[in-house]
This record gives sequence, structure tokens and C-alpha cells, in this order.
Amino acid sequence: MRRAILVATVVAVLVSAPAGALAGKKDSYTDLAALQPPPNPNLNWDCWVSGKNIVCEASFVDTWESFEIDDICDFSFYSVNGSHSGNIRRVHDLQGRQLYSTNLRHIRETLSLNADGSGPTLRAFGHFMNEFKFGTPGDVSTRTETFKGTDVTIVGQGVGLVLHDNGIKTYDIDDNLILAHGPHPVAEDFEAAFQKVCAAFEKLGA
Repeated sequence: MRRAILVATVVAVLVSAPAGALAGKKDSYTDLAALQPPPNPNLNWDCWVSGKNIVCEASFVDTWESFEIDDICDFSFYSVNGSHSGNIRRVHDLQGRQLYSTNLRHIRETLSLNADGSGPTLRAFGHFMNEFKFGTPGDVSTRTETFKGTDVTIVGQGVGLVLHDNGIKTYDIDDNLILAHGPHPVAEDFEAAFQKVCAAFEKLGA
């Protein structure tokens, strides 16, 4: 799976209940173990039966203070004061086989040469809809993943627009890019795209 911005969010997860749980729904569904593929066990899922479907929702917020990135440039830099939030909706048939899901995701972080965020910085963000669709219900081998929106944009004072990956792109289960509309430098060549971050930091004095 492609990471939207630079850091892998191995951080504490603060999970909030979706709006549906607060509003209350009829025909609540609780047999999450029967859903295929199984939902993320680290999230609080609210599920219910709606007509011919089982619908599940969850939301999450990840935050981090400082995360070292040492495998992009010849020098280390840091992601600081970052956040990653999402609202997930899964739809299944009545046999529990997943048909599709949507996840509206928002990612923000500051990139700095120092762990405390001091000195020259770049600002990175992504706002996009992440969709999974199943050719065969519940069969992960037939699943595609689509990103719609801004996957990653990085800007900085003194360097302007550093990187911009935006539009629509779809991958198959083997991470092959099968559809793309819009500028997608990250999808085309990940290493070359993020070398622009290194060049920006060097211009800022790295």
C-alpha cells in the first residue's frame, strides 16, 4: 500500500465512535468475526443491517510529535506535529462479504531538519478519499484501491511548491497502477519524487 505522505504512522491511535453509534440504528449487527475480510480490530466499529447490506462505520485520529526519516535523503529529517484522521464506511452483502469501502482521510505534518521542529521547514498535507472495491464480494485478490484527491502536497517558504500528487489513481491487489488521471509523480517514480524534498532542504541549508 502506498503511503500518502512520508511517515509510517506507528503512533498511538485515538478512536472515536462514528456518528451512527451516537444517533442509534435499528437492526444492530455485532458478529464482526463473520465479515470478510475482517475489519481492523483496533477500531471501534458500529455495524447495522440496512436492507440487503451490512454497513459498518468507524473513525480514527493518529497524532505524533516527532518521527525520524532517514531513508529518503543523504541526511535525516523529521516529521513533527503530525496528524492523520479518517472516517471509514464498509458495505457488505448479507453473507458478510465486503462489497466496497470508503475512507475520507486527512493528513498534515511539518517536515524539519530538527526533531523539535526548529529551523527551516516544509509543510506536507494530503486530503483524499480512499476507496476499496471487490470484483468478487469478500475476495481480497479481486480488490482494487483508488485514491481521489490530493495524495500529497509539500510546500515551503523560499522553495515554493516542492511536490504535488493529485487526481485519481487506482491500483490492483499487487500494487500495479491500472488507472491514473492528473499529476502523479509519486506513483510514477516514488524515489525521484521525494528527491525533490531532499533538494528543497539542501536549498534551505541542509
